[in-house]
Amino acid sequence: MAYIDTKRKDARNPTIHRRDHGFVTGHCSMTYLVMLIVLVMMACAVIPVVSWSQLNTVSPLPKGRLLSASRNGSDVQASSASETVTTVSKDDTTDAGEPITYPTGVPPEVTAAVLTVPPGGKTEWMTHPVPGYVYVLQGTLTVEFQDGHHLTFQSGQGFLQARTKWHRGVNHGTEPLRFLAVFFGAKGVPIILHPPNRSMDTAPR
Repeated sequence: MAYIDTKRKDARNPTIHRRDHGFVTGHCSMTYLVMLIVLVMMACAVIPVVSWSQLNTVSPLPKGRLLSASRNGSDVQASSASETVTTVSKDDTTDAGEPITYPTGVPPEVTAAVLTVPPGGKTEWMTHPVPGYVYVLQGTLTVEFQDGHHLTFQSGQGFLQARTKWHRGVNHGTEPLRFLAVFFGAKGVPIILHPPNRSMDTAPR
């Protein structure tokens, strides 16, 4: 680098641009470029080489954090510091033991509804042409079947509804019963069928 007295002009090359500190701009730029190249070379020598596959590898979950399913929802997985996932159910048959089948040949349609049954109340007898899932929000749901046996589900439990066997929901408790029913049906296909009698007290035959 050359030092230039800024108090006098350069008679040999009056086009040279000077800065307040008196260094020639062209020489400065070249020096900075050389220093930059040296720094980059030093960084490349120090930083370890990481392959693309290593950069895209997802770290596995810690042992014991995998979600396992149970019908009663007792297994809980903490998936993050602010979230927990509780398994409600994982079924391949209805509560009557029927296999799962879905409508075919028609546009699919999902229907969801919340039903409320007062203490001592009951629904009509019913069957379902399409799969239906029930989740109990409040109270205790007793499912009665035509043959006389029954199943009981508490708040927080869920199950697949019977399809071809007549059944109804009963609230034997002292508080209102509320449950969410979700049907995986199709356009134009009813989600519930009632017997022609539609009696609330007599099982259909």
